[in-house]
Amino acid sequence: MSVSGRESDGVERLVHIFYIRQCRTQRKGMVRQYRILMRSQTAVKVTLQEILLNFRDRFGNSPQPFTPAGIPVTVHLRQLSAPDGVKCDVTVIPIRAIPVSDDTPMRAFRVVRFGEHVRQLRETTMADTPSLLQLTPLNPAFRDDPHVLLDALRTQSPVHRDDMAGAFVVSRHADVRALVSDRTLWRDPLHAEEASMMQRRLLENYDPATPRSHSTSILMLDDPDHARVRGPLTQALYARVAKFRPEVERIVKVSLDRLEGRDSFDLMDTFCVPIPIDVIAAILGVDPSRLGEFRTWSEDVIQSLNPMRTPEATVRMEKASAALSDYFTEMLEARRKAPQDDLISDMARLQAQGANLSDEELRINLTALLVGGNLTTTDLIGNGVRLFLLNPGELAKLRADPSLIKAAVEEVLRYEPPVDITARIASRDMAVSGCPVKAHQSMVVSLRGANRDPAAFDDPHRFDITRKHVPHVAFGGGAHICIGAPLARLEAQVALLALFERFPNLRFAEPDAKPAWRSLPFFRGLEKLELRG
Repeated sequence: MSVSGRESDGVERLVHIFYIRQCRTQRKGMVRQYRILMRSQTAVKVTLQEILLNFRDRFGNSPQPFTPAGIPVTVHLRQLSAPDGVKCDVTVIPIRAIPVSDDTPMRAFRVVRFGEHVRQLRETTMADTPSLLQLTPLNPAFRDDPHVLLDALRTQSPVHRDDMAGAFVVSRHADVRALVSDRTLWRDPLHAEEASMMQRRLLENYDPATPRSHSTSILMLDDPDHARVRGPLTQALYARVAKFRPEVERIVKVSLDRLEGRDSFDLMDTFCVPIPIDVIAAILGVDPSRLGEFRTWSEDVIQSLNPMRTPEATVRMEKASAALSDYFTEMLEARRKAPQDDLISDMARLQAQGANLSDEELRINLTALLVGGNLTTTDLIGNGVRLFLLNPGELAKLRADPSLIKAAVEEVLRYEPPVDITARIASRDMAVSGCPVKAHQSMVVSLRGANRDPAAFDDPHRFDITRKHVPHVAFGGGAHICIGAPLARLEAQVALLALFERFPNLRFAEPDAKPAWRSLPFFRGLEKLELRG
């Protein structure tokens, strides 16, 4: 049995799918399904035995490369020698785990051929369709160009059952928009069938040890509790945002002043990250003397969005969450005695007027607002700057007519949304584009894929700030539409206009450098953005 790759001009190709079993000391084990990708610039024939020997020689019987089921880890076998002396790169990507019974023969590796066809990555990325966890920055192919995978998924299987994640993956704009707008569907992961435990743990950061840990967050609540908790918060927040432009402009100016005189700078660290944190601190009414602590807590608690976080990051996250809860309690008590012009005072007033919202619910949702708003707004601004520098014609349009800024931000949200997916759980037996979905089954909707659907957008892979109709779903939709959307839009509009006005010669520090995308599942933003002014 052999594995063969054809001429590819450096393009990655799917070669075959195998089941590979790690040798274990006990009779019980796991068979893990792997996708083996080969990258080469010439016709290569490599025997399966060579791949396995190379794999075994590198890792032996160590369990280290074998992570919990469903967490994709890419193992690079560099410079593998083919029989004809040609060198090629082989990538082994674990996809899923399958139990092995006690009577399974013990071998260092057990291999079963699974796929037959060799296809180009740009034709179809997988033998059938990609698994959900391959649609994350953890997969280098997705990180470099997510739309190769998403276009294939939307074309081949727009409503795709992913058994590993225990969810249907939905990627067409019409289907996505209908699902996120349907308020009868559930968000609380406890409604999901047991088969979707992977989805509950990874997509929703579900913790089985504390199954009600998210039960009062508007991100997870369903009606009627969702409407009860979200209503007062939306009322107070939207009223503040409507009159907050001068404060956002002040905060942006302070950030720009820090960049003056620098030959080069990382825009993410110096501009995109601090602005959302400082804006939400001002809206909440954080004491200026506590702003340093608040920034640290904000950055640490964002790790709650990262299912791949380290134990050390988890400790920092938990400490930051506790510190924020204590600080919000302190602020609420102070504002009840002496109200000020801030969101905390507004919420205390609404509670006194009869809003059915407990202090615990308020603290949890203020933290959720902080977590959800900071990272996504940071990425919205960073992605927008990068897109305009990559498309100087569009930047010239914006500079010539600053009134285009609202449309420009909507196009950034469509073209490069900060969030990849959201999820819904079927509350009844239903059908999505003819595909049957049973009650309690999970559905993951691809916001990114929907935003490039040619059925909804003309020439969807073109960045065009003069589009007349941009019905994107970057903020989700329906009852669970992002509560911070108006604030994120305001911050991006002010930040982008002010940045390009202050630095008319803004450019990439290294024009040919690959973008430094952050490896955070289900979000897309830059780790660094090195620029020259």
